[in-house]
Amino acid sequence: MERGRIETLDAWRGLLAVVVFFFHAGMFKRLTHMDGGALAVDIFFMLSGFVLTHVYDQRLGSGSITAIGFWFARVRRLLPLHVTVLAAIVAYAVVMSLFGVQHRWSDAPAFQLDAASVGWLVWDFGLLNSIVPTFIDGARYWGLSLLTWSISVELWFGLILLVVLGRKGSWRFWFAGTVSVVAYALAYGQPSGGMDGILAPALRGCGGFMAGYLTYYGFQRLSGATLGISRRQWAVLEAMIAAAALLTLQQFIGPDLVVVPVGVALLLVFAIGRGAMSDLLRNRAFQRLGAWSFPLYLWHGPVLDMMRPFMSRNFIAVPVLIGVITLVWYGVTGRKRSRPSAKPSVENFAADAKLENEVR
Repeated sequence: MERGRIETLDAWRGLLAVVVFFFHAGMFKRLTHMDGGALAVDIFFMLSGFVLTHVYDQRLGSGSITAIGFWFARVRRLLPLHVTVLAAIVAYAVVMSLFGVQHRWSDAPAFQLDAASVGWLVWDFGLLNSIVPTFIDGARYWGLSLLTWSISVELWFGLILLVVLGRKGSWRFWFAGTVSVVAYALAYGQPSGGMDGILAPALRGCGGFMAGYLTYYGFQRLSGATLGISRRQWAVLEAMIAAAALLTLQQFIGPDLVVVPVGVALLLVFAIGRGAMSDLLRNRAFQRLGAWSFPLYLWHGPVLDMMRPFMSRNFIAVPVLIGVITLVWYGVTGRKRSRPSAKPSVENFAADAKLENEVR
């Protein structure tokens, strides 16, 4: 299958980023008394597995890119914005400390210019959250930014895809299925859900990446097939899957583990995209939202932390400020995208990351 953008998944990437923002801003709890927005990150992991398979499977199989090239492309995709966000957090904390204000970020202690804070910075900037768990006063420390842990999982545990990408034989599907089932069973096979435990983030990531890999091959088989489903019937199916996803993310239906089949169904149905809702998601507004999703995903955490003291007074200022920051960042970093060359050169690592961003 020729590589290119899957516009419906672009739009869903943006919508999921908004869901995560709503969750962290407390809007889910205000509107529904439920707060399952963290489960959107599981669908993000599935989406990553799907997109990375779409972009790199054939290229790794043909030898046009190496495993090292794959990893460098992931670094170019994830690290620049992550470093920029953390640098902004540190700059703000240092300025505030000059005025005698010790600002508390996320679940971290108040930032100070001491050895402990420098150690946390090295740990945060190196995206070590998922491979070297840290505890402060007996509680799991997730980082200065709310979403650092998930970017760490993307960078390090996304490498598990190299076991199956570009390979031949049915063993890869058995391997992916086994890893996905075992990982999700260990992550969510406890009453308290998948965020508890030292290995839970890594398990959620591995399960999601492999589920996305398998979903992509299901998409390949079904996308060109005549399924005997009319456009109207497909539109109803899309509406049902979207409603199931929304109810799952608000924890109205089933345990947390329900997010796995719902996420797989969402990726599969909307990647094929034969209904009216898919047409709507291909609209320019939703495509813009998808393009802004990564800045929104990373920037909203520190902005919420800065705005938290004012939330009860002027809650509407938070999404407005985040929207402005996202627009500015997208304007600064947006560049004309080009397709990468087939030559596996160091110069093309940046182009690989751009193509991945284009498809996502």
